[in-house]
Amino acid sequence: MVSVLVLACGNSSSENSTGVLQESYVEISSALLYTKESRSDVKNSPKIRKDLPPKIWVEMEERRLNYAIHLGKEPFCVVRGEGIPFESGAKVEIIQLPTNNCMKSMLMVEGQAASKLPLGMVKVRITDSGQEGWTWDNSVIRDE
Repeated sequence: MVSVLVLACGNSSSENSTGVLQESYVEISSALLYTKESRSDVKNSPKIRKDLPPKIWVEMEERRLNYAIHLGKEPFCVVRGEGIPFESGAKVEIIQLPTNNCMKSMLMVEGQAASKLPLGMVKVRITDSGQEGWTWDNSVIRDE
């Protein structure tokens, strides 16, 4: 008799949890982006607050890009265009996580400089409308 044991490892592409959308922001260390300072210098450097657009994007591309001048390529979630506005407080289901485990995102809007942001994205389905799309990870307050 032969027994087979199968183990699954790695990131699940679907989380299937619920939550509520909220407007959010991210704090960016300018020292991390533009200098080769030590971790403690970066931690103590001034932060730039960037309000994130309260939107979802139908498509998201996974790429490897440089976040900072002196760092190597990292997994990114890349969204393009204006996106579709969402209402804060809308109930959502998280239906997918990026397969590349991106912890950085890039927003590209025609006529504007690309924004590199230190946060990931999740794909949600808005409960009331059924609309699906990618949004900032911190724009979803997850239910417990």
